[in-house]
Amino acid sequence: MKLLTPERLLFILFPLSLLIDLVNGFTQVQMGIQLPIGILYRGAVFLMLVYYLPGLHSQSWKVYLAMLCIMFLLGCVYWGTGISISYATEVDNFVRIFYLYLMIALFDVKSKDYPTPVLMRTVANYGFVIGCCIIFSFITGWGNFSYNAEYGFGTKSYFKAGNDLGMVLLFSSCYASFVMFRRMDMVSLLRFAVIIVGCVLVGTRVCIVGAAMVTISAFIYFLVAFRPQGVKRRIRRMVVLVLGVPFLIIASYFFILSVYSMMDDYALNRFSIESISTARDVLTESARSHISSFEGGAYVLGRGCYSLFSSVAVDVVAGREQRMIEADLYEIIGCYGYLFGGLILLPVVMLAAKSIVFFFRRRTYVGFGLMFVFCAFVFISFTAGHGMKNTMLPPLYAVSVLLFKRLRYENFAD
Repeated sequence: MKLLTPERLLFILFPLSLLIDLVNGFTQVQMGIQLPIGILYRGAVFLMLVYYLPGLHSQSWKVYLAMLCIMFLLGCVYWGTGISISYATEVDNFVRIFYLYLMIALFDVKSKDYPTPVLMRTVANYGFVIGCCIIFSFITGWGNFSYNAEYGFGTKSYFKAGNDLGMVLLFSSCYASFVMFRRMDMVSLLRFAVIIVGCVLVGTRVCIVGAAMVTISAFIYFLVAFRPQGVKRRIRRMVVLVLGVPFLIIASYFFILSVYSMMDDYALNRFSIESISTARDVLTESARSHISSFEGGAYVLGRGCYSLFSSVAVDVVAGREQRMIEADLYEIIGCYGYLFGGLILLPVVMLAAKSIVFFFRRRTYVGFGLMFVFCAFVFISFTAGHGMKNTMLPPLYAVSVLLFKRLRYENFAD
């Protein structure tokens, strides 16, 4: 694939994917036309990732991916002995998970082709475009509402699941802050602000709380620990400190008041302790019941996705054949059992743990940001979303894995 230069490959994975999602969403929402362009695009990318797989540097990662494939094939055989199975459902769900790990493998193969600043700017710009789309849809009313046209607050523009979209925006905001502190200019500050505003306007708990955490962390770091090198950057820091910070505080105050005034009772009640504690309880309780019925080989391989989704649909949603859990911990263990499911979840849990240990050994802002990415990914996807099956997130997550690997062995942090 000599035609796929590093620059073109990065274009395919970031700007082109956004364009595909926007066109796909626009045709569905505004025109009522279902086009398979999203499936075709990611199918082509999946085949491209498989093509690059032989060049993978990490032998342990090769063994891990091979183990996943073998266990999935064994699972298909075992699940086929049950009452009912849909191999289309099984393949679709496994490919979505495998897509994430293949993307990590790709950036391992191409690791020498991308300087760290290029990757940071690419991810930051990725989030900036999404943020602009969210703000545009919020102002015009075009696109998908986060909840309903009659109640709730927020918009998803022409993208899909709110919490999955929220993870992309949150993680992009971390990269925008990395770039902002490296360059210390108004363009970088504006880019960071647009992503944060877009994240808040999605309106989900994950987005609003996460945006607040990222903003407060960046603000504290800027005031307390940020000491740029070079006369120009120091002057820029003083200008931002004297002029920019007061303006941002005042603008943030009025923005928060404005958002609060636009929230109805439904949106506000979602932030109550009772609402947070009961979110997805019905779905996860059904999944726990399914898991507790495991016997024999189901402990090792589960009963498959079709079995779990059908069981939950019977318990929770009348008139539907299948219902996903939207909480990866229960969904993956429920589908694939304790051994296979645990093996699938192992890398993301280990990355979160390693990032915590690393940050407390070497306290840098980039280290903190990557720790936030890995830990938030585990927390949000395990409890309130589909991080493992989020088709927008794999390139961003894979870049984070590559940068974390570099951060451990290179001193590029701040």
